[in-house]
Amino acid sequence: MDQMHGRGQKDGRGQMDASGGGGKIEYQFPPLDVLRDPEVEDAARQEAFGRAQADALASALAGAGIRGRVTSIDHGPLSSRYTFELGAKSSRPRGEALAPQLAAALRVSGIRVLPGTASGEAVGVTRGMATATATATATTYIIEVPCTRRRKVRLKQLLSSGCHAGMALPMLMGLDAEGEPLVLDLAEMPHLLVAGTTGSGKSMCVNAIIMSLLCTKRPDEIKLLLIDSKHVEMAQFEGVAHLACPVVTDMFRAAAILDWAVRKIDERLDIMRNAGVRSIAAYNTLGDAELRQRLAPIDDAEWARMPKRMPSMVIVIDELADLDGVHFGFPDAFSLVSTIAMRGRAAGVHLVLSTQVSQAAGVRSLLKSSIPCRVACKMVSATESRRLLGEPGAELLVGDGDMLVVAPGDPRVRRCQGTFVDDDEARGVVAHIRRVAPLVQPLMMMRVAAGPATAGGETRPTEQVNASNAHLQDELFDRAAEIIIEGGRGSVSLLQRRLAIGYGRASRLVDLMSHAGLLGEHQGSVAREVVVTMEEWKRMKAMRDAAKR
Repeated sequence: MDQMHGRGQKDGRGQMDASGGGGKIEYQFPPLDVLRDPEVEDAARQEAFGRAQADALASALAGAGIRGRVTSIDHGPLSSRYTFELGAKSSRPRGEALAPQLAAALRVSGIRVLPGTASGEAVGVTRGMATATATATATTYIIEVPCTRRRKVRLKQLLSSGCHAGMALPMLMGLDAEGEPLVLDLAEMPHLLVAGTTGSGKSMCVNAIIMSLLCTKRPDEIKLLLIDSKHVEMAQFEGVAHLACPVVTDMFRAAAILDWAVRKIDERLDIMRNAGVRSIAAYNTLGDAELRQRLAPIDDAEWARMPKRMPSMVIVIDELADLDGVHFGFPDAFSLVSTIAMRGRAAGVHLVLSTQVSQAAGVRSLLKSSIPCRVACKMVSATESRRLLGEPGAELLVGDGDMLVVAPGDPRVRRCQGTFVDDDEARGVVAHIRRVAPLVQPLMMMRVAAGPATAGGETRPTEQVNASNAHLQDELFDRAAEIIIEGGRGSVSLLQRRLAIGYGRASRLVDLMSHAGLLGEHQGSVAREVVVTMEEWKRMKAMRDAAKR
């Protein structure tokens, strides 16, 4: 998309001009009424339950020889947080020794006991406990007890709070243990890794991040590349104008997309160097006159090809471990991800990754080098938690969106109940965006195919032609594409019958459609799968024709 102007009304959710390359359209952010209202908690009942639980905690600690009193109670959506002040002569056992006894006394699981300071601030999990034991300065415990009835954190309550104001790429993660919104700016991170076991809530966390971006950023401000090896986690976002290409479900095609992203980073960095800026934020503030003076194009045609504005690009990979062993020539897919992680920030390219297998060699190297922002959902062991966060604790989480968050510049490990987005909310937001913004995909579906042999004898995959130039190969391409999409199968014999052409030409047309991303991989004697709808093909053809003009 070309530039859009203005931020709408004062809350940033009003109408605005959006130029889609041709005429003007009116873009409006998804209204809050497509999202569900937050659940309302009975404050009196919650307060009474909290006081009863505080008394039970004090009794259980007294039974362990620890005297003191509960000085404050904070109720969050998933747990209540009690600050227990130790008596003057009470012993100070390590927190992990107290957790099982307290869990048994309160008949709950997943209690976390953190050391505190004299002011009652928690300073960590194991790292803080070791410090407190060594210096004997801790005078409080912070005790987190899971709620018997957990409240879902809704995206609507976070959006309406305005907590994301001023952020370039806000991620509305949820509510922390004190019930305060936890919002991170992906542009500052600059990448994020989410890890956890099956059912722990990591896919919901990733979907909530995507929804956060769709609800707060215009299509000209951000482009999304969604890679979904499970085929179903991100299918609901298909067709929104924020997508740079259709949702990718084939891992070899994903490797081609990542290779394209690396080349796009190089291209952006070259343009930024010529413009004398160090970030896309600085580049986007340059006016046309200043930009033309700095880039010094040879003629108007070259100036027309230069980007006047660079949108941020967010690459979301739902299961990072599925890329392990996938090669796009050389280097492999993990190397491409590492390159993006190391070089993408200045070019405005960011990663949101999720994985179950944090011990994989590729994941470990990413953690050490380029991804300081990490989210741990429930994990199987303290070892896994320590590998991801640098300390244990994630193994004590209760699942379903309960998570620990480490962000750069913040020494705390913050506990958070993740934002819950149901299917109806996602459908409502996507349907609204489809109505108000046309689908513009500068990067069409890419296909991996064997290319020229390298010096080592390996074949190097090459990027194939896309829908914007495939029609130049044969004047019957458009009609043939419509026949194939209507028929639902990439059949050579179907084209022979309908177009009255020979086998050679029909076979060539099928190959061109496959290269353009309209058809799937070759499957022997079975007809190729059609991977686009007629509506998508019409949009692709309209974009191609507009580019010709």
